[in-house]
Order: sequence, then C-alpha cells, then structure tokens
Amino acid sequence: MNLRRVAFFFALLTIAPLAFADHNININTADSVLLDTLPGIGPSKAQAIIDYRTQNGSFSTIEEIQNVSGIGPATYEDIKNHITVEGGNSTAPAPSPVPPPTPMPNSTSPSPQSSSSSASAFSVDGGGDRVVVALADAHFAARASSGKSALENVGFSWNFGDGSIAQGTSVIHRFEYPGRYAVVLTGSRDGSSATDSFAVTAEEARISLRALSDGSVEIENLAARDTDLSRWMILSQGQRFTFPENSLVLARQTMHISPNTMHFFASESTVLEFPSGAVAFRASSAGSAIPPAPSTEQLSEVVSPPAVLNVHSTPAPKPVPVHEEVEEIEQELSIATSSQFVAASASSNSWPWWLGAASISFGAAAAIFVSRRYGKREWNIVEE
Repeated sequence: MNLRRVAFFFALLTIAPLAFADHNININTADSVLLDTLPGIGPSKAQAIIDYRTQNGSFSTIEEIQNVSGIGPATYEDIKNHITVEGGNSTAPAPSPVPPPTPMPNSTSPSPQSSSSSASAFSVDGGGDRVVVALADAHFAARASSGKSALENVGFSWNFGDGSIAQGTSVIHRFEYPGRYAVVLTGSRDGSSATDSFAVTAEEARISLRALSDGSVEIENLAARDTDLSRWMILSQGQRFTFPENSLVLARQTMHISPNTMHFFASESTVLEFPSGAVAFRASSAGSAIPPAPSTEQLSEVVSPPAVLNVHSTPAPKPVPVHEEVEEIEQELSIATSSQFVAASASSNSWPWWLGAASISFGAAAAIFVSRRYGKREWNIVEE
C-alpha cells in the first residue's frame, strides 16, 4: 500500500509540470477569449494586449507585457507563470509544481491610472526665449507631442511670471513693465502632466513717429532689433488705422505709410497707440516733411537783391535855443507894441483899440512860436 502511494506521488510530480506547461498561453497569438482566462486579465486588458502587439509588433519577452496599459507589476506576477512567447528570449523561470504566488498587498500595487500615466508620457513646448515690447500684446502658442507625433486633447495653463495666468493653446499677454520674466507652460492629459519654461524680456519701445506734409506717416525703429507692430493703431482726427498681423519694422529702419493705405491724411496731432488703446507715441513737432536745403546756385536764381530805397532828407533847421526864441518873440512883440502905443496915443478914446491890439500881438507871437517848432521836424522821402 505504501509502495503504491509513493509511486502515485512520484508520477504526479513528474507529469504535473508537463501538463501545466501545456496550458501556458502564447501572448503573441492568443485571442481575447484565451487571454481573458489569465488571472487578473479581464476583457478590457485582453483587448489592450491585442491592441499593443498590433501597434508595436510581437512581444520578444514576457516582461514586455507590462508596457500594456493597465498591466502593472502586480498583474504581471499573477500571469508570468501562465504566459509564453515563441521565438523570443524569456527570462521567466520554467514552470514548477509550486502553488501560485501569494498576491502582493494592495498598498504596493500601482493603480491603473499611474500605469497609464507612465505609458502615455508626453512633452510640451511653449517656444524659446524672446524679447517683447512692454505694454504691447505678445502672442504665446503651446503644443504637445509624444515622440514625433503631435498630441491633441491636452489642457494648457500659462504662468507669465508677473502674477498673471492664462488657459489655452494660444493666448495673448501684455507685460505692464520692462523686465525679465520666467514663463512656465504646463500641459495636462489623462492625469499626467508636463512642463516647459523659458525667459521673456520686456523692453520699452524705441520708436520715432512723424506726420509728413503729404499726409503720410513715418515710423522709425530706433532699437537694435525688429519691432512687431501687430494690432497697433495710428489715430489722427478721429480716423484710425490698425496694423495687420506680423507687421514688423526692421531694426534701425523706417516704415513709410501712405494716406492711400490708411484711407486718411495724417495731421500734426497724429498718435501711435498700443493694441490696448493707450497712447504710445505722439507725432513730433519736427515731424512734417522738410525739403532739402537749396544749393548756392538755386539760391542765386531764386533770391533777388532787395529794392534800394533812396531817402533824401532835407536838413532840419539849426536848432535855436529856447531862450533865443523867447528873446526874438519879445523883440517882435515890443516892436508891435511900440507902434500900437504910438497909434493909440493919437486917439483920446482908445481903450477898445488897446484891447484889440493886445489880442493881435498875442496871436502873432503864438503863431511864430508854433511855426518854428514844426519847422524843425520837416523831412522829405524820395523813392527812385
């Protein structure tokens, strides 16, 4: 009896490994129904195994099955003794008549989400370092990729390093002050995330604005790098012209804009505005077109000698001192008075005559004085 039992157990130990090995599933050829029989593999994971080998080719080792979404180390430990590959190098130990391994605790088993995250790793790109104009709109665009393939359905968030944030693939931001800022882009997809960072330098615009006499406008870029005027505006007397996208003024060059392009004539009150509507620059007082200085030959042809005005003045009488004039007047008055006195003496009733003579003498003296005064100021102008 004991001999039979020994023979039975010997046969069982010898045949069991061979029978167990015959049930190993080839993960390169098995269909979803057969894969579903593996421990811990349901219909969804079975289909994931088939999709993976369709996209990436046959498994070369059984360990590669861990690259399938949803199959982590815990699941692999459950199925590694029940799977095989043909024509590959497997490092799995040969089947042995040992009981199935004890499942690992849930605390050390990674969740399907983390496995999916590692399987769907990606990168994001927000562009490289750049220089923008302070107070002007700056455009930022994000993209995500996995290897050489672009990814969609990725959420993007921006941190511009000045306390401002934004969401979206394509955003516009305005730096209020000059400075150097660290911009960070974060992309999120299926519970995983990736970041990209770069530096942005905001500088004050260096532009000279001139309104010319023909109604055109000149915008000179005084900076050592190109300046983007996209969505900037020229405003003059209620008329507005908006620059289209990608309007660049080359470094140390001038953009000349005609009235036909703006559909109005610029005036001395012309201003250049930021896209926000804030005034950036005003036309300078020397902004009108100034013609070049004429040559000497042109001056000789255009400028004629001025007409000569000949003035011939009559010499004024030699000034007579006031006291001499008074003496002359007194002498004349004395002569007139003497003659009047003689005439009055001959008449007995002569008081009316005396009154008239005195009036005439006074008037004569005043006339002589005034005529001599105005005689000194006479002069004649003769034009030839």
